[in-house]
Amino acid sequence: MAQAHTISPRTVQLRFQQQLGYSAKAMMRFVRFKKVVAHLLENPAAPPDWSDLVLNYGYHDQPHLIRDFQFYTGLSPSAFMMQVKQQALCISQPGKFY
Repeated sequence: MAQAHTISPRTVQLRFQQQLGYSAKAMMRFVRFKKVVAHLLENPAAPPDWSDLVLNYGYHDQPHLIRDFQFYTGLSPSAFMMQVKQQALCISQPGKFY
């Protein structure tokens, strides 16, 4: 994209952040986490295979996944799943604008 518009890659990064309020890397981190949550919500009764999630969604290791859970939800993955089973969380469903 930078070459097509004859600007530097850094300028593209800065404009992305100025226009959207967060970096492309932060957006991709959030999108990846949403995919993990969607996968977990497909069958909340089944115990998740955490190592499988790490491999399938591009995390480096299990602590990397745990850090994202704590960053976005304030919960550990197991506490998150426990609250999902108890229906104690309000989770938006994918739709037209999400």
